Parts: sequence; C-alpha cells; structure tokens
Amino acid sequence: MFLLKHGYPIWLPQPELNLPVEYRREGVSIGDVGFITSNGAFDFLFNIWDQPGNFSSVSPPPLKTTFKVPVFPPRSMISSTSNIDYEVDWRTMDIYYSYHGKDTGAILCMPHGASQEDYKNERVLKGFIGMNAESWYRYALKCGRDLDRHSLYLVTGSLKSKTWGM
Repeated sequence: MFLLKHGYPIWLPQPELNLPVEYRREGVSIGDVGFITSNGAFDFLFNIWDQPGNFSSVSPPPLKTTFKVPVFPPRSMISSTSNIDYEVDWRTMDIYYSYHGKDTGAILCMPHGASQEDYKNERVLKGFIGMNAESWYRYALKCGRDLDRHSLYLVTGSLKSKTWGM
C-alpha cells in the first residue's frame, strides 16, 4: 500500500480491546496520535480534538474540513507487484495466485470496496504539530511507551474497507 501511495499499511488494523467502544467501532481516525508497533498495529495515544491534559495553549484546527470518497469499488483487488497473477472466488473469499519473479509481494482483496477520508488543510496541521510534538512525545513516555522521538504519527487520512483479505 505504501509503495502504491495508498498510505502506511496497518498490518493489524483492529483496535485494541482496552480502548473505548466508540474508538473500536471507528478504528484509526483523522487526528489520532500514536505509533506503529513492532507487530504492525497502531498504538493509539489520543486524538488531537480530544486531548488529555493541556498540551498547548493553541487550539487544534477545525475538525470538519475532511472529505471522504469511495476509492475502490466492491470486489476490488490490488497487488504490490505485477509479478503476481491472481483471481478471487468472491463467494468463498478463496484467493488463487501464481507468482513469477524474485521479489515478494502481497494481494489485497476488498469485497465491499474501500473509502478514503483525508484532512483538507494539512498546512494548518504542520504548525500545530510543530507546537505540540515535544509534549506529545513526553505524554507517550509518561504512558509507559518505549519509542523513538521520531516515531509518533498524526493521522491525516485513512483508507478503510469494511471487509478485506490478504
């Protein structure tokens, strides 16, 4: 997904069970701050529009400046390489493939398609990130997370599918 410019793939997209039901229902969303764990999950810390404590005297930018569009129609498949021939039995979700070449690859099947949602005004977010990144990092450490200073992410968009298979 990343090499195809569809964002950073979350290998374990299901939210952790210890998070609030509202978050588990929606999953990773615009404004979430967290990091990618070693097993490929997104470790959610907070959302900038619902910050714990007072990170900054600067208010976050307006939330309602997003747009959502369908990107992949139902029964879509994408491959990370052209060296894979594939087809899917959509009734059973069985994937049949053959691989030709040296590189590795992956196939993503989306029976219900996928929609993309992006924050419209990322330039406003850049300044907000600059004013808050250090306090977000300190908060992560305070929460007991062991991470590098440059490993925090602020989610500015998402590509989600109700059902998928790899």
